[in-house]
Amino acid sequence: MKTYPKVVALASLLALSMSANAAASLGSKLGSFKGVYSYSNGTSGRFSSNDPINSVTVTYTDYVNGRAVTKKKTIVTGYQWQCVEYGKRFFGLNNLYDIGSGNASEYYAKASAKGLAAYRDGGATLPAVGDLICWGGGSGGLGHVAIVREVGDTYIRVIEQNRLCDSTDADHKIGMTVTKTMDRTGRLTVSKVTVDPKGVSSKSNYWTQGWLRR
Repeated sequence: MKTYPKVVALASLLALSMSANAAASLGSKLGSFKGVYSYSNGTSGRFSSNDPINSVTVTYTDYVNGRAVTKKKTIVTGYQWQCVEYGKRFFGLNNLYDIGSGNASEYYAKASAKGLAAYRDGGATLPAVGDLICWGGGSGGLGHVAIVREVGDTYIRVIEQNRLCDSTDADHKIGMTVTKTMDRTGRLTVSKVTVDPKGVSSKSNYWTQGWLRR
């Protein structure tokens, strides 16, 4: 009888742990960054061409003949709730900019055509808050993208969609290695930055391509 309460407590803790990691229902809000919510795709990798296509309308100020004019622009962000849909919606709402279409694995290679600056993984430029970080590989070679929400000394935190489809998609910590070298003046400068490719998944052979910036 003395062990019974302990067994119940352990079972309760396990149930809570499993519940916390369970995928949220399709369309559930997972969290937000800079006012842009991430939504659950129901099941990681789920896709149907019958899914609704999302869009956002942004309001901005333009100047015509020296006068301020309020304008609106609609940006199609893509199928609900894929990873690229969040990236496009975030850039649209925060940068008033349409980064175009394509699979996640294509974004890095097409950065210039999209009007974005590309910084390769393994280069000397750190990711910055608001960057779109890109991975190749994955199921079907479709890759993955996420928005950087925090940059630390040895990690980044991102917000994304369609990874695990639970609350961690809204605030996901990924390891980062920063190598510094000493220049001629004795000052340490960043010489190499690598973001863990297994930050997306230890499966499906993901690899970090780099990060894009407007």
